[in-house]
Amino acid sequence: MARKIIERILKDVKANGKRLKKVSAASAVERLDYDLYACGDDLWLIQRERRRGNDADLHRPCAIIPRRNLRTARKGMFVAIGSSHFGAFVTPLVRGVFGKELCRVPKAHQAELIASGVIFGNITDHGMELYQRTTPFSLLMEADQWLQGLGLGLDKIIYLERTHEALDTLERLGQVWRMTPRCYTPDEMRIFLAHCCQRRETFVRYYMSVRGIHWLTYHECAQLLAICRE
Repeated sequence: MARKIIERILKDVKANGKRLKKVSAASAVERLDYDLYACGDDLWLIQRERRRGNDADLHRPCAIIPRRNLRTARKGMFVAIGSSHFGAFVTPLVRGVFGKELCRVPKAHQAELIASGVIFGNITDHGMELYQRTTPFSLLMEADQWLQGLGLGLDKIIYLERTHEALDTLERLGQVWRMTPRCYTPDEMRIFLAHCCQRRETFVRYYMSVRGIHWLTYHECAQLLAICRE
């Protein structure tokens, strides 16, 4: 399975890379610990294992960021892998919680970095699923090539959003099959909706306030909406 390939890659990073330090990020409900590794020009931020509940870890969120976007190096990638939601590691990284040397983007440009300079993805049994969101498609292609260099096959790197750029590029390459297929039959639609319900608890939602960006899961957003209605 694709997950085993990625686990092998992480095992190689831990065995052959240089462990730089342990970092932590705390919220109102939990504290998460990460190990930072250097492997060639790349940096890997990997969350430490924690006890899992009854709900299986269907996917692990990850973020791939060219280090030039973080203004820390001209080449190489910064990869962060967690187990809860993107905001748990992206927000502390950008704000300098993990160390000022990991991100030198000024505060005024941090929101822009999150919006268009980060590739978000999920590690699943099917492979590495990539979101485009508002990220330039060229950045997704760069991450795609980098993942292939790690040993992931084309069939294990999946484009989740059928954008015009993705369709045009993959059609030209003869690789449309790498995109999430459309649903046509009632059974396919039911399966698709079930997967959406599984994913939405950890898919990043956020809102703006005078105190900054607050990252929410779908459930937290629904709770906030209920409070507003009351």
